[in-house]
Amino acid sequence: MESSLLDRLETSDYAGLQIQIATVLRPFNDIISSDEHHKKKLNNFKSKQSKNSLDPKLLRPLAKQFLPFLSSLLKVLPHRLSERRNGALEEAAHELFGIYKLALDCLECISPCLAGKPYSALLQRVRFVRCLEGWGRYIDAEREGFDLLERLKPMIGGEPSLANSHKGKREKDICFVLGPPPRDAELELALSVVELVISLITCVHKNEIKENRIYSRILALADQVAPWLQVLDSKELEKFHRAIVCALYRCGQVLVENSDRFDEHLVHRFCMTVLRECLKSSRKDQLLKMAQKFCSCVEWESKPSLVLDILKCCLESLIYICTLDPRDKLSLESDSLHN
Repeated sequence: MESSLLDRLETSDYAGLQIQIATVLRPFNDIISSDEHHKKKLNNFKSKQSKNSLDPKLLRPLAKQFLPFLSSLLKVLPHRLSERRNGALEEAAHELFGIYKLALDCLECISPCLAGKPYSALLQRVRFVRCLEGWGRYIDAEREGFDLLERLKPMIGGEPSLANSHKGKREKDICFVLGPPPRDAELELALSVVELVISLITCVHKNEIKENRIYSRILALADQVAPWLQVLDSKELEKFHRAIVCALYRCGQVLVENSDRFDEHLVHRFCMTVLRECLKSSRKDQLLKMAQKFCSCVEWESKPSLVLDILKCCLESLIYICTLDPRDKLSLESDSLHN
């Protein structure tokens, strides 16, 4: 039965597939009675309640029977959802995402019986978030992504820092976001966390959300992901930091182009964060272009302090040119001439 369902998935025969796969995975129904019930049970593997509710003795038979099928599903589904879209795939997307989420839930249920780190099953959800993002399901991706970060916290240790997150004036769901990495953080974990952060920032700018709360949370993310970047090797660090700067800049554009709908202090802090992060990255040659874009969207009469601070940041960056590699210096100077 399982092999025939996988064959149908491989050959893009999607009609009624979600119902049939759910029927095969029916033994998990007592554990996953609903999404909310599932999250409550699995929110903290370290808690005594969680260990009791997910007794490995009860789960081992399920793991032995279904792990090969779940592993195959989680291997095939991301590839199906990343293929070039056609009519059949568009129509089946809702079912495929439903199957994907069910497979992840089932894998998470049996994860106490599996070898590896306690967070290994959860990291499978990073790719799920990226698939949602790729399909333009930004609200779903954002919800899943922040929920994943929250559930990872007790497994990787550390507490979220509120010191740099809006001085503790905001609610937890704004200030929280990401605790520091454990001392022995593995590369796979750091890569997954950084990729998730990039997806979350990207979802916000692509969805063009107009809420102060969301952008405050993104600022917290940008601050708290920094120590995770340091776990990566220099090449990966440069690549992912560049991607973060790009995503933050896109968010900054949404803010300045709609500045009358946002808190003035938030707009100011966001723009300066983007420019400072840009100056620290390999995209520093784009700083003047970013600054010009921000200034062109802001009226001097309404936000003179923001324009002055942007100009000050640009002047400081030009002074900093003297310490750069000659190629960087040439690139930045050329960019200033063209702007």
